[in-house]
This record gives sequence, structure tokens and C-alpha cells, in this order.
Amino acid sequence: MVSHTKTYKKNSTIVRLPKKEHKSRDTHDRNMLVKEVVHECMGFAPYERRLLELLRLNKDRQAVRFANKRIGKFTLAKKKVNQISQYK
Repeated sequence: MVSHTKTYKKNSTIVRLPKKEHKSRDTHDRNMLVKEVVHECMGFAPYERRLLELLRLNKDRQAVRFANKRIGKFTLAKKKVNQISQYK
């Protein structure tokens, strides 16, 4: 039996291409305009209304935890709370 370190290496030099930079979709003017129009016409989602209520009661930490439970990612939850706090 041969160990994994003694196996034949087919390509000793691996050339890796540089990764493309990730562009955020939120930064484009058209997308921002569409989001504003949707908020004006449709209002907030129920969880966003609850976030507004928590922010009005100065429960910022609880608002972030609630958003994290609904959204699933902590960084996106913090971003959403900052976004909603502008409407406060």
C-alpha cells in the first residue's frame, strides 16, 4: 500500500487565473431607484415593520438578532438594520 504523499504528481506547476472582482448589485443607480419605488408603492415586509418597531424602542441589538434569524447571514442582517434605520 502506498501513502498519499508518495503518489505520482501529474501537474507539478498549477497556473491559476486571477479571480474576478465581485461587484455589488446594490451600488447601481437603477437598482437603487427600483428599490425606492418598490418601498414607496408596496411598503415594508412584515419582518421589516417589526425591525422598525424594535429600532424605535432603541433595541438595536435585538433588531440585529431578529434580522439575522429572518435573513440567515449576520453581515446581511446588519446591512438590513442600517438600511431600515434610515426610515426610522
